[in-house]
Amino acid sequence: MLGERLVALRIEANKKQSAVAKDLGLIKQYLNYFEKGKRTPDIKTLIKLANYYSVTVDYLVGNSDVKTTAELQLNHLAEQINQETAKLSELKRKVTRI
Repeated sequence: MLGERLVALRIEANKKQSAVAKDLGLIKQYLNYFEKGKRTPDIKTLIKLANYYSVTVDYLVGNSDVKTTAELQLNHLAEQINQETAKLSELKRKVTRI
């Protein structure tokens, strides 16, 4: 999952492996290993990669399909709005019965 996402993000960013490796101070071969799933980056490198592509570490490693913290916040706000809307609807039904 990590390798697939790294490749997809790199292609989406229109970058070559060599450019990403240079930008992050990595050896190109290591980035290639990460993308092919032959090696797993340490947490410091995972954080660098997530920051570089502006995604969450959870997204990179496949724990979430939500790419950014902004998306997470929007999802949370939408959930809160739905809960409050349900409460208001219930209150409206109660008031209408009176």
